[in-house]
Amino acid sequence: MSRGDKRPQQKRNERRLKSDKTDFITESFARYKWIKDLKKFD
Repeated sequence: MSRGDKRPQQKRNERRLKSDKTDFITESFARYKWIKDLKKFD
């Protein structure tokens, strides 16, 4: 295993982490909006 092989793997991991974080933010925002809409109907 050479040092050159390690770099792309790390980049891929960072990209996956970033996309996970974005998914989490989108999900919590959607949930927040959904709760707000529910409260509107009360």
